[in-house]
Amino acid sequence: MGMRLDDWCRLDVDDFNSTVKAWREMREGEDRVAWELMRTHASIVIQPHVKGKLPPNRLLPLPWDNVRERKADKLKSEILSKEAHQERLEELLKRKGVAIQ
Repeated sequence: MGMRLDDWCRLDVDDFNSTVKAWREMREGEDRVAWELMRTHASIVIQPHVKGKLPPNRLLPLPWDNVRERKADKLKSEILSKEAHQERLEELLKRKGVAIQ
C-alpha cells in the first residue's frame, strides 16, 4: 500500500479500514483505465475489418458498462416534462399555503 511500517502500526481499526478502502478504490480505478485503453485500442485496430461502426463497449462489454447504462436510464426516467414540473410546483405551493396567480 506504500505506507511506512511505523505509520501502518499506528493505525486504529477505523483508519485501517478507510486506508484499505481508499487503496482498493485506487487500484480498481487503475485497472479500469487499463481495460478501457485496451478495448479502445482493440476497437481501433479491428474497425477497418468490419462493416459499420463498432463501438468499444460493443466489442468488449465490461461489467461497469451496465452500471453506467442503468444510471443513464434512471436519469432519463427522472426527467420531467414542463407540465409535470408545473404541476409539482403548484402542488408544493398549495401545501405551503402560497396563493397561485
